[in-house]
Parts: sequence; structure tokens; C-alpha cells
Amino acid sequence: MELRNYFSLYCLHQETQLIHVYLPLTSHILRAFVNSQIQGHKEMSKVWNDLRPNVSCLFAGPHSALTPPRSLPQSPPEDGLCPH
Repeated sequence: MELRNYFSLYCLHQETQLIHVYLPLTSHILRAFVNSQIQGHKEMSKVWNDLRPNVSCLFAGPHSALTPPRSLPQSPPEDGLCPH
């Protein structure tokens, strides 16, 4: 029983040393991941903002998601683009 206790303490000591050795590396990896996520979200935000004017043409009004769709216009715009 005593040998088991010593072995358990030895394993705990080894694990603690590993944590201390790899903690700075883990911090560096986490920082790189956060910066990557920030950059990705900035790029996606630009894509969504660029898409917003095109999508607004598809709906009846600026904030009317619950209203029924309007009938199609009799004559589409000549260039085929949204008038906005």
C-alpha cells in the first residue's frame, strides 16, 4: 500500500512538471488561435456587410420579414440590378 502511495505521488509530481513545462506553449497556442479567430470574423463581417445591399432587394422592406411577399414588378429594371 505504501508503494502505491509513493507511486501516486511520483506520478502527480511528473504531471505537475509537465504542466509547468508546457504551460507557456499552451498560452502561445491559445493566443494564436484567438488572433486567428478574430481575423476570420473580421473577414466574414466584411463579406456579410458587402452582401447586405444585395440581400435587401429580396425582401419587401428593410425590416419586414413577417410580411407577405409583394407581387413581382411588371417591368424589371433595365440593368437587372436592384434599384438600391
